[in-house]
Amino acid sequence: EEVNKNNQDRFNFLINRFKSLQGKILFVRQGDGINVDYHNNSPMTPQLLDRLINALNNYFPQQTFKLLLLTSPPSLDVSKYNGQVIKAHLENVYDRWEGSDQGYDDVFSQLEIRLTPSL
Repeated sequence: EEVNKNNQDRFNFLINRFKSLQGKILFVRQGDGINVDYHNNSPMTPQLLDRLINALNNYFPQQTFKLLLLTSPPSLDVSKYNGQVIKAHLENVYDRWEGSDQGYDDVFSQLEIRLTPSL
């Protein structure tokens, strides 16, 4: 099977970037993470959240990270994660990101999250 060189280069770049993360890390998940034309994603459930946090803790044992769940199910309880998982909601105007960072800036400001600019 022929591999698309551009896709392979892009995924290699993303994997290497992911492996090199250091410092305080913030992972952000918007909604259920459903992509166009890919319907196999599951809604965030307590079991899926446990698997995700366990995987991240195993992959980054020496790193400090948090997971920000945007527009997650209201019934999802994150209290057992002692602040490692944060829930927030983007206003409807920002649910479909089209080039404006305002919705994310608002959420980060409310949660007192300051991003360090990359060089």
